[in-house]
Amino acid sequence: MENYSDTPILNEILRYMNEKFPNWNTNSGIGFYAAEFVSDIIDEFESYVNYEESEEEDNDDCEANEEEFTKKELEFLHHTISSDYGTIMENFEHRFNMYSIGEFEAYLESLIENEVDEEKIEELEDISQEAYGKMYDEFKIKLKEKIVYDFKSDIVFD
Repeated sequence: MENYSDTPILNEILRYMNEKFPNWNTNSGIGFYAAEFVSDIIDEFESYVNYEESEEEDNDDCEANEEEFTKKELEFLHHTISSDYGTIMENFEHRFNMYSIGEFEAYLESLIENEVDEEKIEELEDISQEAYGKMYDEFKIKLKEKIVYDFKSDIVFD
């Protein structure tokens, strides 16, 4: 992302994603895949532009200004984002489920380790399947709302 910081292509991708898929960079969207997704879209777009330029090699009227996109380029970009996002969403959902189970188990272990009340420790260790399921569902809901990647500051949140 360092190579594309504050470039027209990155800004357009982020604008479009924020408009069409407001929760895309949270775990409700594609979470920790967000940076890789944007990078892949940029690569696809650059390949498309390079191909188009090679097809229209000596035509100066077709060259895009670095700050602007042609209508055809924007259509390609928006179509690519929308179609690729649907696919990545399906893949992310499976990965997120596995990730959330691991995170929840670590969360329970940290509760037990940090608890000083022996009775509370036993309660956490002997939690019923129903109570475990309810705790997990609540934990997963909070985890889904979490923003994982902030493109403005280039920070990945754990």
